[in-house]
Amino acid sequence: MEQQDVDKKVQQLKKLKQYKETPEEYLIDIAKRKLLEKEQELDFSLDDVWKNKTERVKAQELLDEYLKINHVSKNNFEQLKNLVYYDIMLLRLQKQISDADTVDTRVLSALNDATKQALELRKQLGFLVDKSKESPYDYIQKLFKKFEVWREQNLDGRSTTCPHCKEIFFLKIRTDKYEPTKHPWFTGKVYTNDILWKWYKKDKKITKEEMAEVLKTHPDFIDWLDKHFYAKKENNNAETK
Repeated sequence: MEQQDVDKKVQQLKKLKQYKETPEEYLIDIAKRKLLEKEQELDFSLDDVWKNKTERVKAQELLDEYLKINHVSKNNFEQLKNLVYYDIMLLRLQKQISDADTVDTRVLSALNDATKQALELRKQLGFLVDKSKESPYDYIQKLFKKFEVWREQNLDGRSTTCPHCKEIFFLKIRTDKYEPTKHPWFTGKVYTNDILWKWYKKDKKITKEEMAEVLKTHPDFIDWLDKHFYAKKENNNAETK
């Protein structure tokens, strides 16, 4: 990405109504993201590989299907495109074999090589994992890894698509627009709710079991709160008076 491309994109954005009052530093970020998305989109296109229209359509269908049922990071896009390439080559070679009266050994050799390459790419992309034999722990660990990839790609905002024009745009997080509020289920770092505690301990409106049910905990945890948290809190309040 060249600086002159970024500068040019910034000037284009300044002419748009929605960016009239946007600060320069934000426009630079927006310009970089738009250019990056454009580069990725061009890099992800298969049109430059498949000249045959039927194969190009089939390749795009395979690509969409892989992306639908598997998690593929940006770093693995090139491997995924190679896999689609070998999938199409396999279909082409299989058609040659089925249409021919006699099979050329070179075609069989090419078919064998393409099959090996496709299998190796599936293994590298993690497509050969038997999900039925995957333990819950392994599944959770895989989700963590997916989240790490997502977090790296969405550090300071969210990419979304306009429902009208279908253009991808970026919602940048502005922390100065956030309104900090007190967490309803924590007092300090302790998982509790002071209003629930008042209803249980002072007003006798609810039972210990009912408070535990609301907090999704065991009644023993309410006893722990009584002894180790609220008792100390009352003592501290008494000492400060």
